[in-house]
Amino acid sequence: MTRNSLCSCFLGNVYSNKTSQRSREKATLRKQVSYLGGNPKSFDNQRNVVPGAKRLSRLTWIRFSDGFTPFCESVTCSSCENLPKDKDHPEKSITEQKWFKSVNASFLSFRKNTPVFQKLKQRLVAGFSLGFLAIVSIFAGNGIFTLALTLICVLGQLEYYRMARAKGHLPAHRAGIFVGILQNIVAYTFPTFADTVFPIGGTLICCYLLFRKRQATIADISTSFMGLFYAGYLPSYWIRLHALRNMLGLGSLNRVFRFLHSFSFLGWKPLFSLGSCLTFWTWLSIVGADVGAYFIGKLFGRTKFIEISPKKTVEGALGGFLGSTCISLLAAYLLCFPFWYITGAVYGIMIGVVGLLGDLTASLFKRDAGFKDSGNIIPGHGGILDRTDSYVFTAPLVYYFVTVLIPIIVRFF
Repeated sequence: MTRNSLCSCFLGNVYSNKTSQRSREKATLRKQVSYLGGNPKSFDNQRNVVPGAKRLSRLTWIRFSDGFTPFCESVTCSSCENLPKDKDHPEKSITEQKWFKSVNASFLSFRKNTPVFQKLKQRLVAGFSLGFLAIVSIFAGNGIFTLALTLICVLGQLEYYRMARAKGHLPAHRAGIFVGILQNIVAYTFPTFADTVFPIGGTLICCYLLFRKRQATIADISTSFMGLFYAGYLPSYWIRLHALRNMLGLGSLNRVFRFLHSFSFLGWKPLFSLGSCLTFWTWLSIVGADVGAYFIGKLFGRTKFIEISPKKTVEGALGGFLGSTCISLLAAYLLCFPFWYITGAVYGIMIGVVGLLGDLTASLFKRDAGFKDSGNIIPGHGGILDRTDSYVFTAPLVYYFVTVLIPIIVRFF
């Protein structure tokens, strides 16, 4: 083979490699544009683009190749609504251009017929359905509320023990579920003795593991206790909170209380009490934290929060704190908290922070077990633990805030 033929072969290979690489980049870009509802063909032919827009088109193509998604169907100056339409447009701050592009991509992702919008629609339908069932159970009386919460605890324990078994551990899941059910029954019937079930039940679980045919390991004992503590003992505080009737320093505005007692829905008269109202407003604050964190994080989240949950951002966390605080302030005013503007704010921030810790703990469980979701029982949300992880650690703190801290404030201030 002559030198000329070798050179032509080498140059042909280089050219073909560059062409295939550019084709792959364009294919990726077409997928991103079609995902946002845009027209992928607008990027295939740049011959009809006006000369003044070619520089911006090339500049934007470079930004897209770095991993940023487009924010409009065309990349010319005439179709961009967020950046200045002057001759200095391409020389604007790169950080500013990236911020506008990412924010507008987030807004466009909520357009109809996009996967993000369809998933959001599914989440909203399931969320409102769960919210309706939760409201009915809260105001249906202590018995119905305890029954519903026990069912949720059993499903949550099953999901947790399934993740533990996926790691190769063998926890005493049947004994843990039995003690968890007994914990809720005692919290409903004899609230004074509710704290005795966990240590006694844990001791019996250890005895069972000692005499099991297969020798138990430290991991087996630990996962057995954690399943009982996480999805059995901690949620029982909601039953105790719901059972409250009269508390020093807490009440309700007279006009609100009269309206609640006269309210009925399709012939069903809810059972309003101090405990049910506290449970309702606390759960609503947790929902406000979740909703605020989701939408603020989706629209404005840029700063990564923690590696355990890569999708969580600092902006989303702050949005969750703001959502829970606003609802808690309203609850503190209606329930006549002492110094409601202070105690309500502290109550809301506490709910937001502890709820986030519960969410991250569940993410740690799933990440270690290699699960994306703890289950698939709730469309658009995943499993029971995916939906209730923010409620687990919140329960005891809320209970002691109301039963210990509020009376102390009333008595000394």
